[in-house]
Amino acid sequence: MGLLRVAILDCDTPVPSIVSSQGLYSNIFSNLFQDTVKALPGLGDLEFKFTTYDAVKGGLPSEKELLELDGIVITGSCKLLLLYCCRCEKGEKRETK
Repeated sequence: MGLLRVAILDCDTPVPSIVSSQGLYSNIFSNLFQDTVKALPGLGDLEFKFTTYDAVKGGLPSEKELLELDGIVITGSCKLLLLYCCRCEKGEKRETK
């Protein structure tokens, strides 16, 4: 099938026990993609080239890098979840568009 170039933006750091056993979210996602390809018939020749970025520290792909990508994975952030939960506790409504 070919090569897929994928950027993974680490938007948070897992808790220490997860980092020590599985690594950062980018490690977890890249392993998940590779394991899934191995498990699905007909996708065995698909390869990934992952480039990771520490978005927490402002690391993001350049415009040139974006044009060369086939996909982007943006990991979640517990900070966003905490902000959402705090707003719900205060009775604020979540806006949807």
